[in-house]
Amino acid sequence: MDWYRFPRSHIAKLNEHQTVQKKTFTRWINSQLNQINLHIADLSDLQDGVTLIALLVVLSGVKIKPEKGKMRLHRLANVQKVLTFLEEEKVKLINIRAEDIVDGNEKLLLSVIWQIIMHYCIENKETLLQWARTASTESSNVDIKDFTYSWKDGKAFMAIIRHYRPELVFEVLIDNMTATDTLEKAFTLGEKSGVDKLLNADDFCSECLDEKSIMTYVATLYRAFHNKSSISSWTKCNCKFFII
Repeated sequence: MDWYRFPRSHIAKLNEHQTVQKKTFTRWINSQLNQINLHIADLSDLQDGVTLIALLVVLSGVKIKPEKGKMRLHRLANVQKVLTFLEEEKVKLINIRAEDIVDGNEKLLLSVIWQIIMHYCIENKETLLQWARTASTESSNVDIKDFTYSWKDGKAFMAIIRHYRPELVFEVLIDNMTATDTLEKAFTLGEKSGVDKLLNADDFCSECLDEKSIMTYVATLYRAFHNKSSISSWTKCNCKFFII
C-alpha cells in the first residue's frame, strides 16, 4: 500500500508508539549510562556515535575506542563501529547504514536501540512473559496475557513488586485506586526497589499501548528482582495483603 493511502488512524498509532518509545528508550539509556556518569537529553545525542559506543561498553564490557573529532567523517566512523560491533555480536540489524543514524533517522535509530535492548536485556520474549506470569500469579489473581493491555491498570506491576518486595506493598488498597494512581504507585515502589522509572501513567492513557516500552520496563524489573531471595518465612506467615 502506498504511504499516502495509509489510514490516518494507522499513522496516528505509529506516531504514538514512536513518541512513547523515544521517552522510554531515552530513560533506559540514561539508566545504563548513569554507571559512567553520562547522560543524554534526547536521542539526537546519539547521532555522533560516541555515546552509543559508551552504551555498548557498559552493556558488553568490551572496550571500543571512538574516533576523536566532530566532523561528519568521525561521526560516520563511530556509528559504523557500533553497527559492526552489533553485527559481530549477532544482533539483528536490517538495512541500517551509518548515514541513517548520523543524519537523524529517528525510526531506524529506535530500531537499533530496540535490538540492543533485546540482545542485552530481554533475549527471549516468551521467557520474560512466563516470569511475569509466575511472579504475579503467586501473589495475586492477576492474569498476564501479553505485553500490552494486561498492564494497563497497573495491577500486574504491583503484583510483581508484591511478590519480591511485599513489605513495600503491605496494606496498599489498590481496589480503591484508579488505574492512573495504581500505575504511578507501582512505578514509585519500583524506584524504591532500585528500578528506574522508565514509564509513567500517561503512557497508558492511549488505546494503543507500546509493547516494546512495556517489555523494556518489565525486563528491568526482571533484572532487579529475579536473583533476589524469595519472600521470607515471616512474611509468608504473618503479613496480610490487600491487593486484589
